Amino acid sequence: MPGAKVLIVGRGARDNALAHAYARSPHVDRVYVAPGNAGSEFLEKTARLGTSDIDALIGFAKKNDVSIVDVGSEEPLTIGRIVDRFHDAGFDRVVGQVSDAGILETSKCWAKEFFDRHGIPIPEYVNFDDPEEARRYISRFYGENPGENVVVKADGICGGKGSLVCDSLEQALIAVDRIMVKREFDSEEKGIRAGDRVVVERRMHGIEMMFFVYTDGEAVKFAGTAYDLKRAYDHGHPHLTTRWFIENFGRFNPNTGGMISTSPHPYEEKFREETMETIAVPTLKIFQEETGHRYTGVGYFGLMLSEEGGELVPRVEEFNRRHGDPEGSSILPRIETDYYELMDSLLRGELRNVDIEFSPVHTYALVAVSGPWVPAVGKRDDRFEYPGYPGDHHTNQPINGLEDVDCLVYHSGTELDGDTLKTTGGRVLEIVGTGGSLEEAKADAEDNRRRVFFKGIRSRREHVEPEGMFRPHELTGWSSEEAYRRAYEKLEKY
Repeated sequence: MPGAKVLIVGRGARDNALAHAYARSPHVDRVYVAPGNAGSEFLEKTARLGTSDIDALIGFAKKNDVSIVDVGSEEPLTIGRIVDRFHDAGFDRVVGQVSDAGILETSKCWAKEFFDRHGIPIPEYVNFDDPEEARRYISRFYGENPGENVVVKADGICGGKGSLVCDSLEQALIAVDRIMVKREFDSEEKGIRAGDRVVVERRMHGIEMMFFVYTDGEAVKFAGTAYDLKRAYDHGHPHLTTRWFIENFGRFNPNTGGMISTSPHPYEEKFREETMETIAVPTLKIFQEETGHRYTGVGYFGLMLSEEGGELVPRVEEFNRRHGDPEGSSILPRIETDYYELMDSLLRGELRNVDIEFSPVHTYALVAVSGPWVPAVGKRDDRFEYPGYPGDHHTNQPINGLEDVDCLVYHSGTELDGDTLKTTGGRVLEIVGTGGSLEEAKADAEDNRRRVFFKGIRSRREHVEPEGMFRPHELTGWSSEEAYRRAYEKLEKY
Protein backbone atom coordinates (compact mmCIF):
# COMPACT_ATOMS: atom_id res chain seq x y z
CA MET A 1 0.00 0.00 0.00
CA PRO A 2 2.79 2.56 0.67
CA GLY A 3 3.71 4.41 -2.49
CA ALA A 4 0.21 4.10 -3.96
CA LYS A 5 -0.79 6.04 -7.05
CA VAL A 6 -4.26 7.50 -7.60
CA LEU A 7 -5.86 8.84 -10.78
CA ILE A 8 -8.66 11.45 -10.48
CA VAL A 9 -10.77 12.00 -13.61
CA GLY A 10 -12.16 15.54 -13.89
CA ARG A 11 -11.28 19.15 -14.55
CA GLY A 12 -12.92 21.19 -11.78
CA ALA A 13 -12.55 22.27 -8.18
CA ARG A 14 -14.26 19.09 -6.95
CA ASP A 15 -11.48 17.07 -8.58
CA ASN A 16 -8.79 19.18 -6.94
CA ALA A 17 -10.56 18.66 -3.59
CA LEU A 18 -10.53 14.90 -4.22
CA ALA A 19 -6.83 15.00 -5.12
CA HIS A 20 -6.12 16.94 -1.93
CA ALA A 21 -8.06 14.35 0.12
CA TYR A 22 -6.05 11.45 -1.29
CA ALA A 23 -2.75 13.34 -1.05
CA ARG A 24 -3.20 13.74 2.71
CA SER A 25 -2.88 9.96 3.11
CA PRO A 26 0.60 8.66 4.02
CA HIS A 27 -0.14 5.63 1.81
CA VAL A 28 -0.26 7.80 -1.33
CA ASP A 29 2.89 8.70 -3.22
CA ARG A 30 1.34 10.39 -6.28
CA VAL A 31 -2.04 11.71 -7.38
CA TYR A 32 -2.71 12.36 -11.06
CA VAL A 33 -5.62 14.57 -12.22
CA ALA A 34 -6.90 14.19 -15.78
CA PRO A 35 -7.38 16.54 -17.50
CA GLY A 36 -7.23 18.78 -14.41
CA ASN A 37 -6.57 22.51 -14.46
CA ALA A 38 -3.81 24.84 -13.33
CA GLY A 39 -4.70 24.25 -9.69
CA SER A 40 -3.88 20.56 -10.10
CA GLU A 41 -0.23 21.54 -10.43
CA PHE A 42 -0.11 23.40 -7.11
CA LEU A 43 -1.27 20.58 -4.80
CA GLU A 44 1.22 18.50 -2.85
CA LYS A 45 2.00 15.07 -4.41
CA THR A 46 -0.20 15.98 -7.39
CA ALA A 47 0.55 16.05 -11.12
CA ARG A 48 -1.67 16.86 -14.05
CA LEU A 49 -2.40 14.72 -17.10
CA GLY A 50 -3.52 16.89 -19.99
CA THR A 51 -5.96 14.41 -21.48
CA SER A 52 -9.52 13.24 -20.96
CA ASP A 53 -9.31 10.46 -23.56
CA ILE A 54 -10.58 7.36 -21.77
CA ASP A 55 -8.51 4.86 -23.73
CA ALA A 56 -5.38 6.88 -22.91
CA LEU A 57 -6.35 6.93 -19.21
CA ILE A 58 -6.89 3.16 -19.18
CA GLY A 59 -3.46 2.68 -20.70
CA PHE A 60 -1.88 5.09 -18.23
CA ALA A 61 -3.49 3.40 -15.22
CA LYS A 62 -2.24 -0.03 -16.29
CA LYS A 63 1.26 1.10 -17.29
CA ASN A 64 1.84 3.09 -14.11
CA ASP A 65 0.34 0.62 -11.61
CA VAL A 66 -2.38 3.03 -10.50
CA SER A 67 -4.08 1.70 -7.35
CA ILE A 68 -7.37 3.62 -7.52
CA VAL A 69 -9.17 5.54 -10.26
CA ASP A 70 -11.73 8.00 -8.86
CA VAL A 71 -14.16 9.62 -11.31
CA GLY A 72 -15.26 13.00 -10.00
CA SER A 73 -17.25 14.43 -12.92
CA GLU A 74 -20.64 13.47 -14.35
CA GLU A 75 -19.63 13.71 -18.02
CA PRO A 76 -17.19 10.77 -18.13
CA LEU A 77 -19.54 8.74 -15.92
CA THR A 78 -22.58 9.36 -18.08
CA ILE A 79 -21.43 10.09 -21.61
CA GLY A 80 -18.09 8.36 -21.58
CA ARG A 81 -19.31 5.23 -19.75
CA ILE A 82 -15.87 5.36 -18.18
CA VAL A 83 -16.44 2.79 -15.43
CA ASP A 84 -17.83 0.29 -17.94
CA ARG A 85 -14.82 0.78 -20.19
CA PHE A 86 -12.28 0.38 -17.38
CA HIS A 87 -14.04 -2.81 -16.29
CA ASP A 88 -14.09 -4.12 -19.88
CA ALA A 89 -10.33 -3.51 -19.99
CA GLY A 90 -9.84 -5.64 -16.87
CA PHE A 91 -9.37 -2.74 -14.40
CA ASP A 92 -11.98 -2.79 -11.65
CA ARG A 93 -10.43 -0.47 -9.04
CA VAL A 94 -12.66 2.44 -10.06
CA VAL A 95 -14.69 4.59 -7.66
CA GLY A 96 -17.88 5.26 -9.59
CA GLN A 97 -20.83 3.41 -11.09
CA VAL A 98 -21.39 1.59 -14.34
CA SER A 99 -23.51 3.72 -16.64
CA ASP A 100 -26.75 1.79 -16.15
CA ALA A 101 -26.55 2.35 -12.37
CA GLY A 102 -26.59 6.11 -12.90
CA ILE A 103 -30.22 6.48 -13.94
CA LEU A 104 -31.23 7.90 -10.54
CA GLU A 105 -29.30 11.00 -11.61
CA THR A 106 -29.43 10.92 -15.39
CA SER A 107 -33.25 10.87 -15.57
CA LYS A 108 -35.16 12.99 -13.08
CA CYS A 109 -38.43 11.66 -14.49
CA TRP A 110 -37.39 8.03 -13.92
CA ALA A 111 -36.12 8.87 -10.44
CA LYS A 112 -39.39 10.57 -9.44
CA GLU A 113 -41.37 7.51 -10.51
CA PHE A 114 -38.97 5.24 -8.62
CA PHE A 115 -39.16 7.24 -5.40
CA ASP A 116 -42.94 7.51 -5.65
CA ARG A 117 -43.35 3.79 -6.33
CA HIS A 118 -41.38 2.84 -3.20
CA GLY A 119 -42.71 5.39 -0.75
CA ILE A 120 -39.56 7.52 -0.51
CA PRO A 121 -40.79 11.00 0.51
CA ILE A 122 -40.79 13.44 -2.44
CA PRO A 123 -42.80 16.52 -3.49
CA GLU A 124 -46.02 16.11 -5.46
CA TYR A 125 -45.06 15.89 -9.16
CA VAL A 126 -46.17 15.09 -12.73
CA ASN A 127 -43.90 14.11 -15.65
CA PHE A 128 -44.50 15.38 -19.19
CA ASP A 129 -43.08 14.68 -22.64
CA ASP A 130 -45.30 17.19 -24.44
CA PRO A 131 -44.84 20.92 -23.77
CA GLU A 132 -48.47 21.76 -24.47
CA GLU A 133 -49.70 19.22 -21.92
CA ALA A 134 -47.22 20.62 -19.41
CA ARG A 135 -48.53 24.15 -20.01
CA ARG A 136 -52.15 23.05 -19.58
CA TYR A 137 -51.33 21.29 -16.31
CA ILE A 138 -49.42 24.32 -15.01
CA SER A 139 -52.25 26.70 -15.91
CA ARG A 140 -54.75 24.45 -14.15
CA PHE A 141 -52.44 24.12 -11.12
CA TYR A 142 -52.18 27.88 -10.65
CA GLY A 143 -55.94 28.27 -11.10
CA GLU A 144 -56.69 25.64 -8.46
CA ASN A 145 -53.92 26.49 -5.98
CA PRO A 146 -53.75 30.24 -5.37
CA GLY A 147 -50.57 31.24 -3.60
CA GLU A 148 -48.77 28.03 -4.62
CA ASN A 149 -45.96 27.66 -7.17
CA VAL A 150 -44.12 24.96 -9.09
CA VAL A 151 -40.58 23.92 -9.98
CA VAL A 152 -39.94 22.86 -13.58
CA LYS A 153 -36.99 20.49 -14.11
CA ALA A 154 -35.36 19.21 -17.27
CA ASP A 155 -35.19 15.41 -17.29
CA GLY A 156 -31.46 15.04 -17.94
CA ILE A 157 -28.17 16.38 -16.63
CA CYS A 158 -27.78 20.14 -17.03
CA GLY A 159 -24.79 21.03 -14.89
CA GLY A 160 -27.01 22.10 -12.00
CA LYS A 161 -28.86 24.67 -14.12
CA GLY A 162 -31.90 22.75 -15.38
CA SER A 163 -34.12 23.23 -12.32
CA LEU A 164 -36.22 26.41 -12.62
CA VAL A 165 -37.90 27.54 -9.40
CA CYS A 166 -40.94 29.58 -10.38
CA ASP A 167 -42.69 32.41 -8.59
CA SER A 168 -45.66 32.88 -10.93
CA LEU A 169 -47.68 31.28 -13.71
CA GLU A 170 -45.79 33.39 -16.23
CA GLN A 171 -42.42 32.12 -15.02
CA ALA A 172 -43.59 28.49 -15.06
CA LEU A 173 -44.80 28.74 -18.67
CA ILE A 174 -41.53 30.40 -19.65
CA ALA A 175 -39.63 27.58 -17.91
CA VAL A 176 -41.38 24.93 -20.02
CA ASP A 177 -40.58 26.92 -23.15
CA ARG A 178 -36.91 27.30 -22.19
CA ILE A 179 -36.48 23.59 -21.48
CA MET A 180 -38.70 21.85 -24.06
CA VAL A 181 -39.00 24.33 -26.94
CA LYS A 182 -35.88 26.50 -26.95
CA ARG A 183 -33.82 23.57 -25.64
CA GLU A 184 -31.57 25.80 -23.58
CA PHE A 185 -30.25 22.89 -21.52
CA ASP A 186 -29.67 20.31 -24.25
CA SER A 187 -26.21 19.25 -25.42
CA GLU A 188 -27.15 17.68 -28.72
CA GLU A 189 -23.57 17.31 -29.90
CA LYS A 190 -23.00 14.96 -26.96
CA GLY A 191 -26.20 13.00 -27.48
CA ILE A 192 -27.99 14.45 -24.43
CA ARG A 193 -31.60 15.51 -24.88
CA ALA A 194 -32.32 16.85 -21.42
CA GLY A 195 -35.38 18.73 -22.67
CA ASP A 196 -37.33 15.79 -24.08
CA ARG A 197 -39.21 15.48 -20.78
CA VAL A 198 -39.83 17.68 -17.75
CA VAL A 199 -40.85 17.17 -14.14
CA VAL A 200 -43.35 19.71 -12.85
CA GLU A 201 -43.46 19.50 -9.07
CA ARG A 202 -45.21 21.43 -6.37
CA ARG A 203 -42.75 23.91 -4.97
CA MET A 204 -41.81 23.26 -1.36
CA HIS A 205 -40.69 25.87 1.10
CA GLY A 206 -38.06 25.13 3.69
CA ILE A 207 -34.34 24.54 3.95
CA GLU A 208 -32.28 22.63 1.41
CA MET A 209 -29.70 20.08 2.57
CA MET A 210 -27.22 18.05 0.52
CA PHE A 211 -26.85 14.64 2.19
CA PHE A 212 -23.90 12.45 1.11
CA VAL A 213 -23.29 8.71 1.45
CA TYR A 214 -20.65 6.16 0.46
CA THR A 215 -21.60 2.59 -0.42
CA ASP A 216 -19.85 -0.58 -1.59
CA GLY A 217 -23.14 -2.13 -2.67
CA GLU A 218 -23.77 -3.56 0.79
CA ALA A 219 -22.94 -1.10 3.56
CA VAL A 220 -24.12 2.50 3.29
CA LYS A 221 -22.13 5.05 5.29
CA PHE A 222 -22.90 8.69 6.06
CA ALA A 223 -20.45 10.95 4.18
CA GLY A 224 -21.33 14.49 5.30
CA THR A 225 -23.80 17.30 4.63
CA ALA A 226 -23.63 20.70 3.00
CA TYR A 227 -25.79 23.74 2.43
CA ASP A 228 -25.46 24.74 -1.21
CA LEU A 229 -26.51 28.12 -2.61
CA LYS A 230 -27.16 28.01 -6.35
CA ARG A 231 -28.74 31.38 -7.15
CA ALA A 232 -26.31 33.56 -9.08
CA TYR A 233 -26.97 36.80 -7.18
CA ASP A 234 -27.73 37.94 -3.66
CA HIS A 235 -31.22 39.21 -2.96
CA GLY A 236 -31.44 42.90 -3.80
CA HIS A 237 -28.29 42.99 -5.92
CA PRO A 238 -28.47 46.04 -8.23
CA HIS A 239 -28.02 44.01 -11.41
CA LEU A 240 -31.34 42.22 -10.90
CA THR A 241 -33.47 45.16 -12.03
CA THR A 242 -31.53 46.15 -15.16
CA ARG A 243 -32.77 45.64 -18.70
CA TRP A 244 -29.62 43.86 -19.90
CA PHE A 245 -30.03 41.32 -17.08
CA ILE A 246 -33.66 40.62 -17.95
CA GLU A 247 -32.78 40.23 -21.64
CA ASN A 248 -30.09 37.66 -20.77
CA PHE A 249 -31.73 35.75 -17.92
CA GLY A 250 -35.42 36.60 -18.15
CA ARG A 251 -37.27 37.18 -14.89
CA PHE A 252 -35.20 34.61 -13.03
CA ASN A 253 -32.33 35.00 -10.62
CA PRO A 254 -30.61 32.15 -12.48
CA ASN A 255 -29.45 28.91 -10.96
CA THR A 256 -25.78 28.06 -11.28
CA GLY A 257 -23.65 25.02 -10.54
CA GLY A 258 -23.18 26.56 -7.08
CA MET A 259 -22.00 29.87 -5.60
CA ILE A 260 -21.48 29.03 -1.90
CA SER A 261 -21.28 25.74 -0.03
CA THR A 262 -21.03 25.35 3.73
CA SER A 263 -20.49 22.27 5.89
CA PRO A 264 -21.79 20.84 8.15
CA HIS A 265 -25.42 21.68 7.48
CA PRO A 266 -27.02 23.28 10.57
CA TYR A 267 -29.68 20.51 10.66
CA GLU A 268 -27.25 17.61 10.13
CA GLU A 269 -27.44 16.28 13.66
CA LYS A 270 -31.23 16.51 13.82
CA PHE A 271 -31.89 14.66 10.55
CA ARG A 272 -28.84 12.43 10.06
CA GLU A 273 -30.27 9.24 11.53
CA GLU A 274 -33.78 9.73 10.12
CA THR A 275 -32.48 10.41 6.61
CA MET A 276 -30.21 7.36 6.66
CA GLU A 277 -33.04 5.07 7.83
CA THR A 278 -35.95 6.39 5.74
CA ILE A 279 -34.25 7.67 2.58
CA ALA A 280 -30.60 6.75 1.93
CA VAL A 281 -30.44 3.08 2.90
CA PRO A 282 -33.84 2.03 1.46
CA THR A 283 -33.26 3.94 -1.79
CA LEU A 284 -29.98 2.22 -2.58
CA LYS A 285 -31.11 -1.21 -1.35
CA ILE A 286 -34.38 -1.16 -3.32
CA PHE A 287 -32.66 0.28 -6.40
CA GLN A 288 -30.25 -2.65 -6.53
CA GLU A 289 -33.02 -5.20 -5.90
CA GLU A 290 -35.28 -3.73 -8.59
CA THR A 291 -32.74 -2.99 -11.33
CA GLY A 292 -30.06 -5.58 -10.65
CA HIS A 293 -27.42 -2.85 -10.87
CA ARG A 294 -24.91 -2.76 -8.01
CA TYR A 295 -24.50 0.87 -6.95
CA THR A 296 -21.05 1.63 -5.54
CA GLY A 297 -19.17 4.82 -4.75
CA VAL A 298 -20.51 8.17 -3.64
CA GLY A 299 -23.97 9.65 -3.99
CA TYR A 300 -25.94 12.51 -2.53
CA PHE A 301 -29.56 13.31 -1.93
CA GLY A 302 -30.72 16.86 -2.51
CA LEU A 303 -33.26 17.26 0.29
CA MET A 304 -35.78 19.92 1.14
CA LEU A 305 -36.59 20.19 4.83
CA SER A 306 -40.12 21.41 4.25
CA GLU A 307 -42.39 22.78 6.93
CA GLU A 308 -45.45 20.57 7.31
CA GLY A 309 -47.79 20.79 10.28
CA GLY A 310 -45.31 22.92 12.18
CA GLU A 311 -42.49 20.35 11.73
CA LEU A 312 -39.62 20.07 9.27
CA VAL A 313 -39.91 16.96 7.08
CA PRO A 314 -37.08 15.81 4.73
CA ARG A 315 -38.21 15.18 1.14
CA VAL A 316 -36.01 14.17 -1.81
CA GLU A 317 -35.71 16.69 -4.61
CA GLU A 318 -32.97 14.86 -6.53
CA PHE A 319 -30.21 12.27 -6.34
CA ASN A 320 -26.70 12.64 -7.79
CA ARG A 321 -24.17 9.86 -8.32
CA ARG A 322 -20.99 11.74 -7.40
CA HIS A 323 -19.49 14.41 -5.18
CA GLY A 324 -21.02 17.82 -5.67
CA ASP A 325 -19.25 20.97 -6.79
CA PRO A 326 -18.84 23.16 -4.74
CA GLU A 327 -20.12 20.80 -2.00
CA GLY A 328 -17.01 18.66 -2.35
CA SER A 329 -14.87 21.69 -1.55
CA SER A 330 -16.63 22.17 1.78
CA ILE A 331 -17.09 18.50 2.82
CA LEU A 332 -13.88 16.75 1.71
CA PRO A 333 -11.51 18.96 3.78
CA ARG A 334 -13.49 17.98 6.91
CA ILE A 335 -12.98 14.22 6.47
CA GLU A 336 -10.32 13.10 8.96
CA THR A 337 -10.44 9.40 8.08
CA ASP A 338 -7.58 8.41 5.77
CA TYR A 339 -9.25 8.86 2.38
CA TYR A 340 -7.16 6.27 0.58
CA GLU A 341 -8.00 3.66 3.22
CA LEU A 342 -11.66 4.65 2.99
CA MET A 343 -11.88 4.19 -0.79
CA ASP A 344 -9.71 1.07 -0.70
CA SER A 345 -12.16 -0.49 1.76
CA LEU A 346 -15.08 0.54 -0.44
CA LEU A 347 -13.55 -1.11 -3.51
CA ARG A 348 -12.79 -4.30 -1.55
CA GLY A 349 -16.39 -4.49 -0.29
CA GLU A 350 -15.32 -3.91 3.30
CA LEU A 351 -16.82 -0.48 3.94
CA ARG A 352 -18.69 -1.89 6.95
CA ASN A 353 -15.37 -1.98 8.82
CA VAL A 354 -14.62 1.74 8.42
CA ASP A 355 -15.68 4.56 10.74
CA ILE A 356 -15.77 7.89 8.90
CA GLU A 357 -14.65 10.73 11.15
CA PHE A 358 -15.11 14.44 10.52
CA SER A 359 -13.32 17.50 11.84
CA PRO A 360 -15.58 19.62 14.07
CA VAL A 361 -14.66 22.79 12.13
CA HIS A 362 -17.02 24.64 9.81
CA THR A 363 -16.06 25.23 6.19
CA TYR A 364 -17.30 27.93 3.83
CA ALA A 365 -16.51 27.44 0.12
CA LEU A 366 -16.96 30.77 -1.65
CA VAL A 367 -16.96 30.60 -5.45
CA ALA A 368 -15.33 33.43 -7.41
CA VAL A 369 -16.86 33.64 -10.89
CA SER A 370 -16.43 35.62 -14.08
CA GLY A 371 -19.08 38.29 -13.65
CA PRO A 372 -20.60 40.96 -15.91
CA TRP A 373 -18.14 42.63 -18.24
CA VAL A 374 -18.39 46.33 -17.42
CA PRO A 375 -18.64 48.69 -20.43
CA ALA A 376 -16.11 51.41 -21.04
CA VAL A 377 -16.06 54.30 -18.53
CA GLY A 378 -18.70 56.85 -19.44
CA LYS A 379 -20.74 54.43 -21.51
CA ARG A 380 -24.41 54.61 -20.48
CA ASP A 381 -26.33 52.20 -22.68
CA ASP A 382 -28.46 49.59 -20.97
CA ARG A 383 -26.37 46.46 -21.43
CA PHE A 384 -22.97 45.07 -20.61
CA GLU A 385 -20.84 43.38 -23.23
CA TYR A 386 -21.26 40.03 -21.41
CA PRO A 387 -23.80 39.18 -18.69
CA GLY A 388 -21.33 36.94 -16.83
CA TYR A 389 -21.67 33.47 -15.35
CA PRO A 390 -23.96 31.55 -15.74
CA GLY A 391 -24.36 33.39 -19.04
CA ASP A 392 -21.64 34.30 -21.53
CA HIS A 393 -18.48 35.51 -19.84
CA HIS A 394 -14.98 36.65 -20.64
CA THR A 395 -12.01 34.35 -20.10
CA ASN A 396 -8.23 34.62 -20.45
CA GLN A 397 -7.98 37.21 -17.67
CA PRO A 398 -4.85 37.28 -15.45
CA ILE A 399 -5.46 36.23 -11.82
CA ASN A 400 -3.54 38.14 -9.17
CA GLY A 401 -3.19 37.92 -5.40
CA LEU A 402 -3.28 34.17 -4.77
CA GLU A 403 0.15 34.36 -3.16
CA ASP A 404 -1.45 36.42 -0.36
CA VAL A 405 -4.20 33.88 0.39
CA ASP A 406 -3.76 31.80 3.56
CA CYS A 407 -6.69 29.35 3.24
CA LEU A 408 -7.51 26.44 0.95
CA VAL A 409 -8.13 27.37 -2.69
CA TYR A 410 -9.39 24.84 -5.22
CA HIS A 411 -9.24 25.88 -8.87
CA SER A 412 -12.23 25.43 -11.14
CA GLY A 413 -11.55 27.35 -14.36
CA THR A 414 -7.85 28.28 -14.56
CA GLU A 415 -4.92 27.73 -16.86
CA LEU A 416 -1.25 28.68 -16.88
CA ASP A 417 -0.03 30.82 -19.77
CA GLY A 418 3.70 30.63 -19.19
CA ASP A 419 4.06 31.94 -15.64
CA THR A 420 0.72 33.80 -15.71
CA LEU A 421 -2.39 32.22 -14.19
CA LYS A 422 -5.50 33.03 -16.24
CA THR A 423 -9.24 32.36 -16.17
CA THR A 424 -10.77 29.76 -18.47
CA GLY A 425 -14.36 29.39 -17.28
CA GLY A 426 -17.35 30.87 -15.52
CA ARG A 427 -16.52 29.42 -12.12
CA VAL A 428 -12.87 30.25 -11.56
CA LEU A 429 -11.83 29.63 -7.93
CA GLU A 430 -13.35 28.11 -4.79
CA ILE A 431 -11.94 29.81 -1.70
CA VAL A 432 -12.49 27.67 1.40
CA GLY A 433 -12.56 29.41 4.77
CA THR A 434 -12.58 27.49 8.06
CA GLY A 435 -13.58 28.40 11.60
CA GLY A 436 -15.14 27.27 14.82
CA SER A 437 -18.50 28.59 13.59
CA LEU A 438 -20.16 29.31 10.27
CA GLU A 439 -19.66 33.04 10.74
CA GLU A 440 -15.94 32.58 11.43
CA ALA A 441 -15.56 30.40 8.33
CA LYS A 442 -17.47 32.96 6.25
CA ALA A 443 -15.25 35.80 7.49
CA ASP A 444 -12.13 33.76 6.68
CA ALA A 445 -13.32 33.01 3.12
CA GLU A 446 -14.39 36.59 2.43
CA ASP A 447 -11.18 38.06 3.85
CA ASN A 448 -9.13 35.86 1.54
CA ARG A 449 -11.45 36.48 -1.41
CA ARG A 450 -10.68 40.21 -1.15
CA ARG A 451 -7.00 39.44 -1.74
CA VAL A 452 -7.68 37.92 -5.17
CA PHE A 453 -8.45 39.85 -8.35
CA PHE A 454 -9.20 39.22 -12.01
CA LYS A 455 -11.22 41.48 -14.28
CA GLY A 456 -14.92 40.78 -13.79
CA ILE A 457 -14.48 38.84 -10.54
CA ARG A 458 -17.72 38.38 -8.60
CA SER A 459 -18.92 36.34 -5.64
CA ARG A 460 -22.01 36.24 -3.46
CA ARG A 461 -22.16 37.87 -0.03
CA GLU A 462 -25.28 36.39 1.49
CA HIS A 463 -25.14 32.87 2.84
CA VAL A 464 -28.91 32.52 3.04
CA GLU A 465 -30.66 31.74 -0.23
CA PRO A 466 -33.14 34.52 -1.06
CA GLU A 467 -36.70 33.22 -1.09
CA GLY A 468 -38.44 33.18 -4.45
CA MET A 469 -37.75 35.12 -7.61
CA PHE A 470 -37.37 38.80 -8.15
CA ARG A 471 -39.90 40.94 -10.00
CA PRO A 472 -37.71 43.49 -11.75
CA HIS A 473 -39.70 46.68 -12.02
CA GLU A 474 -42.95 45.71 -10.32
CA LEU A 475 -41.16 45.78 -6.95
CA THR A 476 -39.25 49.00 -7.45
CA GLY A 477 -41.71 51.06 -9.43
CA TRP A 478 -38.77 52.38 -11.47
CA SER A 479 -38.56 52.53 -15.23
CA SER A 480 -35.90 50.23 -16.68
CA GLU A 481 -33.77 53.30 -17.44
CA GLU A 482 -33.97 54.49 -13.84
CA ALA A 483 -33.25 50.99 -12.56
CA TYR A 484 -30.18 50.83 -14.79
CA ARG A 485 -28.96 54.27 -13.65
CA ARG A 486 -29.24 53.33 -9.98
CA ALA A 487 -27.58 49.95 -10.55
CA TYR A 488 -24.70 51.58 -12.44
CA GLU A 489 -24.16 54.05 -9.62
CA LYS A 490 -24.00 51.18 -7.12
CA LEU A 491 -21.77 48.97 -9.25
CA GLU A 492 -18.50 50.16 -7.75
CA LYS A 493 -19.74 49.15 -4.30
CA TYR A 494 -19.98 45.55 -5.50
